[in-house]
This record gives sequence, structure tokens and C-alpha cells, in this order.
Amino acid sequence: LPDVPEYDVVFLGNNYGDKRQQLYDVLRSLPCSVGIYGTGWPQAEGECNYDFAYGAALYKRAKVCISDNQFSDARGYMSDRPIQIMGAGGFLLQQHVKGLKQLTGMVNGAHYVPWQTIEALPKLMPRLLNAKNDPIRACIAAQAQQFVVERHTWDARVSMVVGELLPKVKERAS
Repeated sequence: LPDVPEYDVVFLGNNYGDKRQQLYDVLRSLPCSVGIYGTGWPQAEGECNYDFAYGAALYKRAKVCISDNQFSDARGYMSDRPIQIMGAGGFLLQQHVKGLKQLTGMVNGAHYVPWQTIEALPKLMPRLLNAKNDPIRACIAAQAQQFVVERHTWDARVSMVVGELLPKVKERAS
């Protein structure tokens, strides 16, 4: 992976609305080092949305990687950001997604830690960034990375479609 800056908290994503701007404002108010990458921000450290190696390096080096959920009312929607974070070995702080475990198999406390509202983020950070919790973050990140390798790589997802979903489609078509 490329050599990248190290942050306590990192967020990769574009600013395309009021919720994202609120997230930016809260992240910038945190009393720690914060790296924000993407387009449309008042100030960003860079833009690397399609430089996956650079993004993975940022995720791997950060203590906490933020992922939001732009469609918090929808069940079963999630961007690819959580999978990218976990696959890179980053510690994922994921905004609540309805049906996340059923959708992905991800387990709260084993693969990620959830957050509910943007206003809740500053309250979570002191505990998450506390040095005594470094081993816990590292353990969750390692479990999550293994989980992604086993369940969410291209090959694993194609196998699931071919092995699980196609037979169900054929069965219903008969």
C-alpha cells in the first residue's frame, strides 16, 4: 500500500447534501486528528474515491474509520464503504443500517461498532480512541477483515449468487 498520513479518524466520501455537511462539521469539531477525503468539502485532505489502494492505506492506518448511511429509513441498503474499510483492516464505525446482519452477516461488536446519529459521534470518540481500547479495536478490525475475505470478495459473492440465489430463482420459475 502507498505511504499515507495517519489519522485518529478518517472519512472518505463526497459532500452531496446537508447530512454529509453535518457529518463534516461534527468530524472537524473532534479534538483529534481527522482526515476527510472527497469532493465538495470546504476543506479536504485530498480526493481518492477511486484510488482504492490509497483509500485502503488510509483505512488501515486510521484508528477509527467512519461510514455513514445516507438512506437510514431504507431497509437493506449499504454502500461499499464498510466492505472497503473492513477489507483493508480498518476499524469500522458504521451508522445504523436496518437489517445489516441479514443483508451482510455483519455482527455488531464482532465486525463493527454502530452509531445512530451524527450528534452521537462526539460522545463515542473518547472511549473508542482511548489507548486502552487499542487491542479491542485491533481485534474487531482483524475479525472484520477475515469476515470480508471469507464472505465478501468478488469470488465469494459470485459463488453465493451461483450456489444460493440462482437455484432459488430457478425453483420459483418452475
